[in-house]
Amino acid sequence: MDAKIPLIEDDARVAGSLKKELETEGYETVAAGRADDGLARARKDGFNLVITEAKMPGLSSLELVEQLHAAKPKLPIILMTASAPPKRP
Repeated sequence: MDAKIPLIEDDARVAGSLKKELETEGYETVAAGRADDGLARARKDGFNLVITEAKMPGLSSLELVEQLHAAKPKLPIILMTASAPPKRP
């Protein structure tokens, strides 16, 4: 498979787990621990998809998505979060 996917995730355990699963399926992955580092890699390398944590050091998730789409408008982005939704009364 030719798909390259940057994993922009500051939790090394989560990034390692995702990397292992994706590479088992034949995807090439590159890990970045900061949003700005992931953005630089995505601009430089030819990626087909970006997977990123919503809360990352370096840039807000909104800034990251805006800059990724400015560089490559049709680039699919998966934005994930480990944050739990607020409890209802």
